[in-house]
Amino acid sequence: MQSQKTPQARSIQSANAYIETMPVELRWLGAFRMQFEASGRGVLSTVTRGLFPMAIAAILIMMAEKWLLPRDLKYYLLCAGAAAIFLNGLRVVIQALRRRHQKVAIFEHGFTLWRNGDLSAFRWDQIEEIEVSESFFGFAVNCRTDDGRRTKIRFDAATDPTSNLRDLWRELEEQSSRHRILVIQKKLYADEEAVFVRKVWGRDVGTKIGVSLMGIRATPRYGKARFLDWSQVEAVKVDAERLIVTERDFDSPWLNESVMEVPGYSALVAVAEQSRKEYLDSLEQLGRDRIPTLMATLDTDQELVFGPFGVSLRGLRHESKMIMWNEINAVQIERDHLDVRAHPEGHRLNYGALSLADRQMLWAAVERALERAEEEDEMEDEFDQENELRR
Repeated sequence: MQSQKTPQARSIQSANAYIETMPVELRWLGAFRMQFEASGRGVLSTVTRGLFPMAIAAILIMMAEKWLLPRDLKYYLLCAGAAAIFLNGLRVVIQALRRRHQKVAIFEHGFTLWRNGDLSAFRWDQIEEIEVSESFFGFAVNCRTDDGRRTKIRFDAATDPTSNLRDLWRELEEQSSRHRILVIQKKLYADEEAVFVRKVWGRDVGTKIGVSLMGIRATPRYGKARFLDWSQVEAVKVDAERLIVTERDFDSPWLNESVMEVPGYSALVAVAEQSRKEYLDSLEQLGRDRIPTLMATLDTDQELVFGPFGVSLRGLRHESKMIMWNEINAVQIERDHLDVRAHPEGHRLNYGALSLADRQMLWAAVERALERAEEEDEMEDEFDQENELRR
């Protein structure tokens, strides 16, 4: 008796046959991982989606021929609309038939696309961006070849017969993102901010998310930027196709975005967690080795100097500018500066060339000096109240 092969066995056999026919010059792609291909059911379903509007268009034209007499503007408008519907359905049918043998194979170092009789291959680092919408009408892979040519590979959810198109998008997005992590980390170590945002025609259309050594920034398209330093971040993770950033001591997420709105979300999560760990490790080490000594020095009314900054019990100095603590309403730590909200005007004090450790010690000194200033104000208020009672 001849045994029947399972769908998984047939898929593995098809993948192996695909690898055997691959040109030798493409063997650099490494180990095979998975394959996405057009299925008979997918082709049939897509052709049906194209034939249905074609039938509707034919019915509309027959109705126009029978009921819209004499032929006036309504007749021609209806015929024009029916022709557009028919041509769109025809496009879907032709696309499905042309791509009935389409295959996308995922390898260790890149992917290959077999489409319309042509085989093309791309490394993961050649993928610049993957465009996708939250409604998932499909996606487009933007690639750049070694000679500088740009290629856009489109997958349409309505016309592409490839099975599991959503899984294909996720696999291409995550694999290409992981291979950009080293490039992004070099950018962070150069004291720059890595920005992740969905674009349409070169314009930002989603929430702009920036990751740096200091923390994470979120700027809605029509809103103000928010910044959270890593000491306040609980986690950056992906949960059920949502990118979630949680803040310490808060139940509701600080940021909750669809991963389809964040190109490179896999790399974002990886570099964010790495930066958060490095920030917390540095802060923990400074808390053991240096910060206690700095706080003791500050309490003796000496000035602590960090590059262009000077922190003392009298106030905060930036270069030649001195801001007294009683003039300051609040101080906010930012990626590249301290945001000082003071009376009569606020100040943006840039860190300059300060290292991460110096910025952390500066912030610790500022917090300590502010606490001391508040304690002195409370003592003065109590002293004034006592004098009034004595009078």
